[in-house]
Amino acid sequence: MKKILESKWLKFTAWIIVILLVNIAATTLFFRADLTGNKIYSLSEASRTAVSELEEPLTIKIFLSENLPAPYNNMEQNISDVLEEYGLAANKFFNYSINMIGTADEDEKEESAAARTAAQSYGINPIQIQKVANDEVQLVSAFMGMVFIQGDIVETIPVLSASYNMEYQITSTITGMSEKTGALLALENDLEVRLYFSGSLANAGSNMNTYAESIRSAVEDLNRLNYGRLQFSIIDPENLKAGDLPPSEYNLPSVKLQNGRGGVSNNVYASLIITSGEKYGTLNLLNRGVFGYQIEDAQKVKESLTGVIDKLAGVNPKIGYLADHGTPALYANPYGQQQGPSLNNLRNLIGSNYDIQQVNLAEDGIPEGIQSLIVASPASSFTEWEQFLLDQYIMKGNAVIFMLDSMNEIMPQQNQGYGQQAPVYIPRDLGLGDFLNHYGFSLGNSYILDENCFVQTSRQNNGGVAEVPIYFAPKIEGENINQDSPILNNIKGLLLLNSSPLVLSETPASGAAPVSLINSSDKAWEMKDEINLYNPMMIMPPSAEARKTMVAAAVAEGPMTSFFKGKSRPTPPEPPAEDENGTEGSAGAPVETAPEGDVLFEGEGAVSEGGIIESGEEGKIFLVGSSMLIMDNVLDASGNTPNATFILNLVDSFNGREDFARMRSKGQTYNPLEETSSGVKNFIKGFNMAGLPILTAVLGLLIMIRRIGRKRQIEAMFKKEGE
Repeated sequence: MKKILESKWLKFTAWIIVILLVNIAATTLFFRADLTGNKIYSLSEASRTAVSELEEPLTIKIFLSENLPAPYNNMEQNISDVLEEYGLAANKFFNYSINMIGTADEDEKEESAAARTAAQSYGINPIQIQKVANDEVQLVSAFMGMVFIQGDIVETIPVLSASYNMEYQITSTITGMSEKTGALLALENDLEVRLYFSGSLANAGSNMNTYAESIRSAVEDLNRLNYGRLQFSIIDPENLKAGDLPPSEYNLPSVKLQNGRGGVSNNVYASLIITSGEKYGTLNLLNRGVFGYQIEDAQKVKESLTGVIDKLAGVNPKIGYLADHGTPALYANPYGQQQGPSLNNLRNLIGSNYDIQQVNLAEDGIPEGIQSLIVASPASSFTEWEQFLLDQYIMKGNAVIFMLDSMNEIMPQQNQGYGQQAPVYIPRDLGLGDFLNHYGFSLGNSYILDENCFVQTSRQNNGGVAEVPIYFAPKIEGENINQDSPILNNIKGLLLLNSSPLVLSETPASGAAPVSLINSSDKAWEMKDEINLYNPMMIMPPSAEARKTMVAAAVAEGPMTSFFKGKSRPTPPEPPAEDENGTEGSAGAPVETAPEGDVLFEGEGAVSEGGIIESGEEGKIFLVGSSMLIMDNVLDASGNTPNATFILNLVDSFNGREDFARMRSKGQTYNPLEETSSGVKNFIKGFNMAGLPILTAVLGLLIMIRRIGRKRQIEAMFKKEGE
């Protein structure tokens, strides 16, 4: 008996020692597993690379208020977890701190007060958030900001949200700071910042006599953050010196200034010109408001100037936007009414990470250094030469994003007495049919309508609610989205509008078969002959036999064969004619032509004697039959909706940033429940209400029976020993 006891104690002691050793080893051999479906608590490869290859010290400072209410109460823990992951992957140059700020009262701790002062010095100010306490909704002030400091460069995120995609924002900011440092140091010449400020404005209002110096101070602050690469000067257009260009050279806007006697003076100017070689950017400081012209605040000028400097310095990679062929204007005229659809949200979302360069295909071709080109809603036909430029651009390993509208909506003139007439839809002739067919795409002159669509609700006068299905706004569910692609990874739903169907070829002449990315549901049908997108209530779904699944968007990528293989190189347009004075006319910019046998393009691929790249590596083509995806009424300004994530992922993926697309997708919060039948719903409801209590009672009864049987078994055993 003694030996048995000693053996048990020996095993127990051995197990205690093993557990202690395992815990000691775990402190040095750290291991964790991310069991989430999207790996939201694990860093992507781009994040690990960004912090492991730091060459200068980087410090991230988080400023948060204490005791934040829901849904912000977990923000401190979430941020701490993410930054800890960065710390494990980073080298010695990465540092971070979380600074908590208490309530601003007489008893505030010295450490909290210092954090408050530091936050405000970085431009992080308290915001108003809701707090529910004692059955009341209150507004409280809270700090929720982040600062990145690397050398003299400081990037600030003044407000964090509860649904913040922390990893994407941190990695993109770190990458942007590194790219900015390299771009500024690589500049051959300093950036010149010139303030055109008319002397007559000095007496036009309060503080106008010191306005020029306040701009100088703002530029000096920026100069310290841009490695001293800014050269500032003030030019009075009323007293130009030798060497100063007049404002008309830069098309600067001017205003007429009234004098004290009610007269009107000459034109006055208040604008900034930022130049880098032959490139320049402008900032107008006089803006017309409700109460007349107002001068821009110096702090806002500082913020706007940062974006112009980044663009001229080439901080961000370039992306092209086709500006001819009647495409929607990327930049609206600030002095006139908005004509056509607005692309403000697209420009702002993409412009934060890319330098958007407008491309005039007919006159200038596609400049070098642009990896992807957006072709959105062209209205006029592409010539053979322009198709050749697009084709050779793809053969050089670049990408083209086609967002084509197959129909023109013609609004009829309204005649009095006849009521409002419906628009007419006419197919657009873009001349791209054979070109797209070569690459495996065919765009239909029709629209996709789907019973699974957006439903518009409105309250009626009698208090009821009316629901109108918008069949030409299909809702794309997760099962109809190709989530194997980084463009759509983890996106569970999309909304299309006025989209035309695609037909894909399995064996295109280009050699790279397109892959479907977005499909309609099997309840969709095609509206082709009598098109009616004007009155949704008059649209009647057809029978089930006429419905089918249709392709809405697709991509082709990989090695491709040119559309012009075996053909003669198209003839470029004639250079513009010269007028009597020897200047160029309005026919367009001259186009360099290559003699027969010369190579017009440089790059990898097989080149024919006629100057045609006949095959290329890793070209990419995306096609969707609607441009509405990038319009302001569909694309949200914040960039958080699935539609915005899709567009941003598309741009990132086509510019070699697939890891950034995957990071952005990990933060998706739209996770709808799977649709189930009413029978399944009733079964689950009944099981929860009645099944679980019955199951609990049955289990309890079985346990009671088992205990009674065990009790009788023990009684029988002792009774037998007694006998």
